[in-house]
Amino acid sequence: MTEKPQTRLFFRKSLPHWEVFGKPIFDTLHLKGSIPEKVLVELKNERETKLSKANTKKQIEIVRNQFLRIEKYLDCNPKISWLVEKNIATYICDCFLEGHNRKQYVLHAFVVMPNHIHWLYTSLGKENLITIRNRFKRLTARKINKVIERSGSVWMKEGFDHWIRTGLEFENTINYIERNPVKAGLIKNAKNWKWSSASIKIK
Repeated sequence: MTEKPQTRLFFRKSLPHWEVFGKPIFDTLHLKGSIPEKVLVELKNERETKLSKANTKKQIEIVRNQFLRIEKYLDCNPKISWLVEKNIATYICDCFLEGHNRKQYVLHAFVVMPNHIHWLYTSLGKENLITIRNRFKRLTARKINKVIERSGSVWMKEGFDHWIRTGLEFENTINYIERNPVKAGLIKNAKNWKWSSASIKIK
């Protein structure tokens, strides 16, 4: 019998997060300012109205639908595109790989898009969603501000995350991550996108 994974539900702002130990996590971060305030307010109001009344399964569905709506907006409306500046994109990819090489997590897939990033990883040791995400945001924010000569917050405070429950979902998530540039119309072949695990081998 497969042992049930250890999970912990917590909230930051109004988004639910499931911290799952020993299971792959699909994490997404967006640049601050990449989504209009009006859209963010609409999504926040929707969560506040629906999440508290929903069971866990319904909460997952609500958050997933919001994630897909935001993804569609970001892919079609690249208001900010700092992340694909060559020095920034290369540094972000190096950060993904460094955490893997330092055995903070096992990295399965990643992509750097113009205004957001996706990555799929399984945490190791005492590392968890919050420590991994906060370290990544801190390191990359410093680099981004330096390159584009600005100061202040870089990433949105909230990110979307989802723990992977099955082998099929794992494979589908990798495919989603690596094909995001194709879906967004940035390139025709995923392997030709320079800042992705489709073209950068994870050792």
